[in-house]
Amino acid sequence: MKEHLFLSLIAIALVGCSSAKYTVHDLQPLRISFWNNVNLSNLSESEFQFEFSKAKAACKVESLKLTIPSPSCVQPPKSDCTGLSGFELGFCRSFVPPVKCDYTAVNYAKRAQEEIYSNCLISKGWQLDWREGTGSDTSGGRFEYVAFNNEAQFFIKLNSVKKIGTKYMAVVRETSKVNARSSYQGVYVIDTESNTLTVDNGKAIYIESNSVAAILLARMKDLV
Repeated sequence: MKEHLFLSLIAIALVGCSSAKYTVHDLQPLRISFWNNVNLSNLSESEFQFEFSKAKAACKVESLKLTIPSPSCVQPPKSDCTGLSGFELGFCRSFVPPVKCDYTAVNYAKRAQEEIYSNCLISKGWQLDWREGTGSDTSGGRFEYVAFNNEAQFFIKLNSVKKIGTKYMAVVRETSKVNARSSYQGVYVIDTESNTLTVDNGKAIYIESNSVAAILLARMKDLV
């Protein structure tokens, strides 16, 4: 829990961008998927992870037997420079249109690899299970997409925004873009007097003017 919260705070402190439109989404309760094997429940944690690593490696090899094709690319013809002169002629002659590529086959092959990988694990006795997500409030509901950065996307749960004195608070879901860590959802409290943010009563961090936290605060003020 503490590790997930620490990573969440790092993402919030980074420079972020406001979403182009505050779109509303009906989100399910936050859950995390994981591979489990009930036939290996008698093993220790280290033995279980060793068997899982072996299965993943074997299935990865199996999925890579399906090669990913190169995208289908074409070079558009250069523009007709007839009738141009001077700077316009020079620019026209030097400009090379960017190559246009179709990644349909590439994306299809990648999805097929993922399916092969999953089916391989299932054939070895593994099944995909779910557990409750990380954070103090993992409930679903209507959320508004507010901000993003390279680490995650951030959604404010509608009707959860409150203002008490100098503090704004709301339930925020952070959907991770990084495969190595989980998404997070909890109560975010921003104190405008100290210009700090706390998540789930954790350590307070200072809010930089161009950070995700600053964007969240601006939207909370609109929604309260």
